[in-house]
Amino acid sequence: MSQPQASPGVPRQPGWRLGLLAPAVALVGQLVPPLLLFLPVPLAVLTDLRGWRAGVAWSLAAAGAVAVLHGWMGLEAGTRETLPLLLSGALLVLLVAGMGLVGGHAYRRDWHPALCHLAPAVFALGVLAIVWVAAWVAWGVDVVRLAVESWRSVMEESFLRSLEAGGASASQLEAWRANLEQMAQGVFLLFPAGLAVTTGFWSVVAQWLAGRWLLGLGRPLRPVKPFGRWRFPWMLAWGYIAGQLLLVAVRAQRLTGSEATLLALGLNLVFFFTHLFFVEGLAVVWFYLEKWGVGKGGRWLVSILLLTPFLPLVEPVAWLGMLDAWLDFRKLQREGGP
Repeated sequence: MSQPQASPGVPRQPGWRLGLLAPAVALVGQLVPPLLLFLPVPLAVLTDLRGWRAGVAWSLAAAGAVAVLHGWMGLEAGTRETLPLLLSGALLVLLVAGMGLVGGHAYRRDWHPALCHLAPAVFALGVLAIVWVAAWVAWGVDVVRLAVESWRSVMEESFLRSLEAGGASASQLEAWRANLEQMAQGVFLLFPAGLAVTTGFWSVVAQWLAGRWLLGLGRPLRPVKPFGRWRFPWMLAWGYIAGQLLLVAVRAQRLTGSEATLLALGLNLVFFFTHLFFVEGLAVVWFYLEKWGVGKGGRWLVSILLLTPFLPLVEPVAWLGMLDAWLDFRKLQREGGP
């Protein structure tokens, strides 16, 4: 489709008003890191309304502001200590800002809603994959393992130190240290699928917020299929089945090759497709709750309860989604089912 220029009804407010939000969110995100997750939202809106140049300029401004902040905070320390922190902070902001640029470009080019919501995640995962391959080829460094080990070290230093200050015994500290080690191994094992799931969720939420913002400004967008009608191609269920078959074969020692690699592949396939079809299962639940007259607040409450770790319902809901991929329960209902 043609690239939208000045959409009717969109107020021609100065772009700098939107652009200033990017460095503001980036700076506040250094103090409250979760807020950095919202950086793609204003940049996506700005890129859609004003184009690539405005989006790139304010992305660079956000990264520059973070670099200046880290440089100012590290004035007392030497350049050797300050430079890595300065560069890592600015590069992280550029990566997150890039998600906003890609998301805004997707809206501006009027892509399909599914592509609009997932394009930022594809961009981020592609950049991280390139970084991992480049570090492995150039220096033989596994940046994933390095990141997980850094996380474990930080957790061990901060958490165990607080336990020690609280009077924990040596045996308790050793038990917590072993638990952290197991958690780090689990994070490393499921890192690819876990990263894909969390980045995809982040991308969808950020693009949804940007879309609501654009609609509020009067920007016409493609209609998104109601959540209760979401359904994935049934062929994707074979990804889950392949993962389970790999796990069974490894446990039965029916496969040759690296057992650890095959086990990791099977676990990642199961993890990814379980969460993918959990979304479809949740859509089925949402559809029937709406059909039975449950209000939106009640539907949100049920969805949150199904997500909580206290109720082990993710797997059953995912199985519901996989069955729906083949049987389409909502179609059966529309054709006269109960």
